[in-house]
Amino acid sequence: MFLQIKDLHFSYENGPALLKGLSLQLEKGQIGVLLGSSGSGKTSLLRCLAGFEKPQSGSASIGDEILFSASVMKPPVERKIGYLFQNLALFPHMSVEKNVLYGIEHWQEKERRQRVDELFELIELSDHRSKFPHQLSGGEKQRVALARALAPRPPVLLMDEPFSSLDSSLRSHLRHEVKRILKKLEMTSVIVTHDLEEAYEMADQVGILKQGRIETWGPKEQVFKMVTKSVPTLP
Repeated sequence: MFLQIKDLHFSYENGPALLKGLSLQLEKGQIGVLLGSSGSGKTSLLRCLAGFEKPQSGSASIGDEILFSASVMKPPVERKIGYLFQNLALFPHMSVEKNVLYGIEHWQEKERRQRVDELFELIELSDHRSKFPHQLSGGEKQRVALARALAPRPPVLLMDEPFSSLDSSLRSHLRHEVKRILKKLEMTSVIVTHDLEEAYEMADQVGILKQGRIETWGPKEQVFKMVTKSVPTLP
C-alpha cells in the first residue's frame, strides 16, 4: 500500500477524542473519500496527515516514509503533502501565475517555468495567468488552487470539502474535471466531504466516518451498496 494510516487517535488538549483508532489505506493513484457530517473528524484527519496537528498515538506512512509514529513526527515542510483548503486560500494580491508559483519559488528558473506551463495547460487556464483571483469565476479559482497544490509534485493530495462553496450546476462539472486531472497525474488523494453524490463520483475507495471512527472502508460500489440501493442523490 502507498498511503497507510493505522490506529490514529487525536484530540485537542483537554478536549474530547476526535479520532478514535482510525485506519485506512490507499494504493498509489487511488482517490479515497471520507464521508461524514460536521464534527465527525474529517478535517482533523487531514490536519494530522499534513502535520498541522500532533496525534496522541497511531502512525501514518507514504511508501517507505513514515510521517508520524510513536518515535517519529515529521514537520509539515518535510512531508511535502499537497493541501487544498476549503476556502481555497488564494493570495488576493498575487496574480494567478504567482499563486501557482508560490510553492516552487525555490526551484531553478527553467524547471519552475516548465512546471507552471504544464499546470496551466492541465487546468486549461493558460490565458488567465496575469489575472487576479477576484477576476476569476468560482470554478476557475478552484482549478488555480488545485494547480498551486499540485505544483511541488506532492506524493499525496489532501482536499477538504473542495466543492462546497460552488453552486450545484458547477459542482458536478468541476468534480469530473478534478478527477480527470488527478487520474492523469496518478495522484493519490484523500478527500473529505459531507456530500454523498460527491463521494460517489470522485472515489475509488470510500469510508463512512462517524464520531471519529471509520464504520466501513472499501471500494465505492461495495460501500454504497450497503448504504443505498441506487446512486445517491441529495434531497
